[in-house]
Amino acid sequence: MQQSNRSISLTARVVALCTSVVVCGLGLVTFLTQSAPSRSTRFGTTAPLEGQDASLFGICMFLIGLFPLMLLMRSPRKAAWFGSLIGVALLVAIFAATR
Repeated sequence: MQQSNRSISLTARVVALCTSVVVCGLGLVTFLTQSAPSRSTRFGTTAPLEGQDASLFGICMFLIGLFPLMLLMRSPRKAAWFGSLIGVALLVAIFAATR
């Protein structure tokens, strides 16, 4: 199997890092305050979340925010492992929330 020698540009890495910091930060704030404001979707406005629901939403946001960090991994294999671990952790968080 051939491997590409092209590396990811510095601009893409900085954008991925900034995206990750913002989404993870929003997730942490949501988790710590246990409050998530209402959001507008294409189906209408959703109700605000409070308490445990907001905490679980914050955990999911934090885990989703870790996905852009895969661009910072040194090899595709490490990125695949990192993405798989974060994906499993996200699935565990989602299924724990529905229990």
